[in-house]
Amino acid sequence: MDGAVSVTWTKGYSELRWTVSDMTEADAERQTPAANTENYDLSLYPVPRAESVPDYRRETVNDPVFLSYELTQEVVNMRADYSNEPGDEGVRLRFGVHYSDNEMLVEISSKGVSPEWIYEKLMELGD
Repeated sequence: MDGAVSVTWTKGYSELRWTVSDMTEADAERQTPAANTENYDLSLYPVPRAESVPDYRRETVNDPVFLSYELTQEVVNMRADYSNEPGDEGVRLRFGVHYSDNEMLVEISSKGVSPEWIYEKLMELGD
């Protein structure tokens, strides 16, 4: 596939964007094993993250890519960023999933969508 396909859904303050593209070398640099939680667990890095995330981890903490067969509900939950901003819908998620059988990358960016729902839909894509 050349290029990418993006779909955006919005309702009120909630938003979900899925982008599907070929996996690139730049994407591969953000790929992290699920066992390396220090590369993506947002609870380890307090806000403002610009001050708490070490420079050498910034790429993976901000926008990690996981192998689809390593993705679990726990991994997705560790990516959940709960906001207390007025008018905000709560949880935000941002990460990618590499489906290695066809070198496809699915990137998720959401606000106000449950981590459980996102995980369930990603698992329906298979590997």
